Amino acid sequence: MTKYSKLSNEKLQALIEEKELYIDKLFDEATLPWKDYVKEVENTNIWEMYVEKRNRQTPKMRNADEFELNCRVSYKSFKESCKCYSITDDDGSGYYGTKTQISDIPVSPRGFYHNMERKDFDYVYWFNK
Repeated sequence: MTKYSKLSNEKLQALIEEKELYIDKLFDEATLPWKDYVKEVENTNIWEMYVEKRNRQTPKMRNADEFELNCRVSYKSFKESCKCYSITDDDGSGYYGTKTQISDIPVSPRGFYHNMERKDFDYVYWFNK
């Protein structure tokens, strides 16, 4: 649960769009040193808003192919790896899934670390870089 959980989908989307415009303007103006720009973006909490939006998404499922099945990790194991930083957002990308199906909902190790992950899947399909 995030601090944005009580917002309607419409209000959440409007807030995301407002923050994206602000971030784009900051980037286009290029008046801040990079370190300050990154800090300012983090202060918008847009990442948390994206996580909230993703957690509300209705998944589209498809059968996982053989390669994807070999990249399947149990939800519990994935969460434990995220909690001890052995998997981070920079390591690769992944999607929530079931034993035989993969969803279109991206996984964020950072979300697992902060207990903001979805809890309605038993597996994660993780693809290292």
